[in-house]
Amino acid sequence: MSATAPDGRGEGSLQPGDPAAGLPEAVLVVDDEPALLKVATRILEGAGFQVLRARSGRDALAIVREGSERLDLVILDVILPDVRGDEVASEVLELRPATRIVVMSGSAEPVHVGMALDARVVFLLKPFTAAQLLDAVHRALEVDGADAASGG
Repeated sequence: MSATAPDGRGEGSLQPGDPAAGLPEAVLVVDDEPALLKVATRILEGAGFQVLRARSGRDALAIVREGSERLDLVILDVILPDVRGDEVASEVLELRPATRIVVMSGSAEPVHVGMALDARVVFLLKPFTAAQLLDAVHRALEVDGADAASGG
């Protein structure tokens, strides 16, 4: 079944994150564990988010650098096989300062200090429930862009 916009156009005519359309944000999920990618995608899509996926830091950075995809949020594991999660997060924030980050880790130890101090970064301990994932996503997206851009 295909959704149709009020003007009769297909759902593709409305862009995610468009306040007038009331559509949700675009999210990139980055994790090398296929099961976690699948579960996180299902949870986020079920909540109405547009979801992109990457299985490595390099793949995620390629999506971010290309710039053709709209990204409001990146959810990434702190430990990836090719590039550290804090390095991916730093580059995402440098290239797309308005993007928010949720960092996932199986350890309760603080993530890289620089990331922990950035208001655009939210920490999520693995394993997590659907409610915990969605709570972290909403907390990350609620950060005022002006506060984050000014550093506080």
